[in-house]
Amino acid sequence: MEEPVKYSWIRMNGPIAEPRLQLPKPIKTSLGDYLIAFHVIVAHYLGGLRKKHLTEWYLNRIEQETDDFLVRRGYNLHAVPYNYLDERPKSLNEISHNLALLHELLQPHNFGYLLRTLIQPLKDEIYSEIEAFSRTAKLVLLTLLYGQSAYRYRYDHSAAVEQFHHIRPSLTPQRAQELDDLLHDVSYIAEMRRLDENFHDDVADAPNASADARGKLSDVVPVSGLIFGKLHRLENENKTVLEHWNPSRAQRGR
Repeated sequence: MEEPVKYSWIRMNGPIAEPRLQLPKPIKTSLGDYLIAFHVIVAHYLGGLRKKHLTEWYLNRIEQETDDFLVRRGYNLHAVPYNYLDERPKSLNEISHNLALLHELLQPHNFGYLLRTLIQPLKDEIYSEIEAFSRTAKLVLLTLLYGQSAYRYRYDHSAAVEQFHHIRPSLTPQRAQELDDLLHDVSYIAEMRRLDENFHDDVADAPNASADARGKLSDVVPVSGLIFGKLHRLENENKTVLEHWNPSRAQRGR
């Protein structure tokens, strides 16, 4: 049988008494565990550990899925030696094949195909985790920026930044830096999402548009940019190998 919830009364500095809830032990234990878990979560977000794990995870997912995508289409991941400027590849034909495959995939008329088969599935998977991080980060920020009044607010980034600058004089340098970093993380994710959505629209509507038209230069790299970056990196790597070990063949392949 559950222990009943009891109330006691505490006397303040005056004639008014206020109720104080006395929780049953199981509830106290649950709340204690919750508070410990919450403080661990806060520490992981403020210390950057959660962001580090998330970033490592989605970078690895992009590497793995892009490699698998290419292998299914005939790409040889092992054609290029590790020290390819000192060690000749076993087969320059494999290098040429890799280069031709990448060159064709990166043609503007294939952007829609890449979006459907590689980029969009990865974006859906990765952003489900990124958005979960962002939601929790916003809750942490609300709690630390507004204290006991946090429940009254919905997260608004401009208001959160303003509140941060308002309370900053009362913060330790370390806590101020942690909050500033977490605010930047939330802002980065929003810009990352915006760039990915715009990239999708631009490629779908104007596949022959210039790189500048598809996205302004930014220090924020979206998921689609990371995927295309890997494809271009592999293309340049195979091209370099071919030019280094068989310049005439590379020239003919242009």
